[in-house]
Amino acid sequence: MRTQQTTSDADAIHVLLVGLAHYPHLPAADVAGPLGDVQRWRAAVDDLGVPVENVWLATSISPRALEDGDVQARAVASLGAELPAGQWARDGSRASVEALVQAFIARLDADADPRARALVVWAGHGWTSASGALHLVAASTRPSGDGFEDLVAYDRLAELLDARRAGRELTLVLDTCFAAAGPGHRSLTGQRVRGARRLEVPRPDDVLLLASQGGQSALEFQAGRQTVGAFSWALTTVLGRWGKAGEAAQWDLSPTDLIARTCTLLFALDLPQTPAFVGTPDDLLYPVLHRPGAVDPRPAPTEHPLQIDPGHGGRVYEYTVSGQTSLVIATADKSKWGLNPEEIWWQSYPAGVDFTITTSTQSPTASGGATYNRQAWAPETPPSTVSAGGHEIRTSTSGSPVGWMYQSGSSLQFYRIGTADFGDGAIFTWKKPLTIPSGSYQGALCPQA
Repeated sequence: MRTQQTTSDADAIHVLLVGLAHYPHLPAADVAGPLGDVQRWRAAVDDLGVPVENVWLATSISPRALEDGDVQARAVASLGAELPAGQWARDGSRASVEALVQAFIARLDADADPRARALVVWAGHGWTSASGALHLVAASTRPSGDGFEDLVAYDRLAELLDARRAGRELTLVLDTCFAAAGPGHRSLTGQRVRGARRLEVPRPDDVLLLASQGGQSALEFQAGRQTVGAFSWALTTVLGRWGKAGEAAQWDLSPTDLIARTCTLLFALDLPQTPAFVGTPDDLLYPVLHRPGAVDPRPAPTEHPLQIDPGHGGRVYEYTVSGQTSLVIATADKSKWGLNPEEIWWQSYPAGVDFTITTSTQSPTASGGATYNRQAWAPETPPSTVSAGGHEIRTSTSGSPVGWMYQSGSSLQFYRIGTADFGDGAIFTWKKPLTIPSGSYQGALCPQA
């Protein structure tokens, strides 16, 4: 293992690595890649200067592999032996892994440094239940009826990680399958589960990096003499290319950049999986493992609040009704697509029907249809009922309405809860009459241009 002088900033980073390769109760389920992943992540955080006393490890290593002198098995066992007492859960059972997570969080909370933050990596099998819920497979997992028992539910892991005190930011990496299986895959069954639930971060400021999207596999392959997870290999390869960022113990690229480059690398190697990430827009722009409270040195792009989100340079959306696709355009501070700055154009306003807008790759010229001027949001009290009808608006992740839209004469009236504009994935549901609950809202009446 490489060693280097640590800095006080690196001393504030706490790392938990879970690499489960051996599943004694599941025939033919053993995989070698999680051991290679542990080695690569340990080297990556060592490069940042994270001290050994801040590293925690959960493993499940085949006794036969150790007896036969397997290089990866022995290397990971050596890593575990270097750790302080109580920081290596070597049997990989559900109970021991959950207990280790709790002890890890307790140590994180005990760190008096306000810059304390955490990196948690889980590499191993994943299983998605019929309800769409992700479960992480432990060494103690065994078959039970049509499924399995003694798994670590992702929701349970998130609950354990969320038990930490406020201000302790966390990056969680999941290198597991969500459904499909086969040789070199990290899933227990060959059944592809539809409708896998979207994972949520343990708390809003956390960042979640995922090996594959719902219904996809997390692959393993041979990289030199190591068997590794494709996702962990690509992530650590990209991180190693950019290395430590200045004096801070962090990597000099954001989660958004990291996943984009990782996808490019996997595509170049013809490895068919699509990594993903979850986090707030702000957190996804900061460097990975940035110091809590750090100020982003990059200038923030000018925002252009609009009723339909134009991004920073204008955006085209599309929606389909009865097999017919139509477009919506929202411009920012420049004339574009035949529109003036800060206008919204509907190719065919869909009164009376439900629809969802999604970002389009088209580059059209606005012709015909109806164009509306952007208006500043302001506190307003909406009517309780619009008898002519209108649309409730939800985002792709909200369970209840976050806004409303209806025609008022030749204008479009919008109301919203909070501050978000309506953009990619916004769901418009027609209601007649349209009922708007009493409350505090921002409103905007957009006149037709």
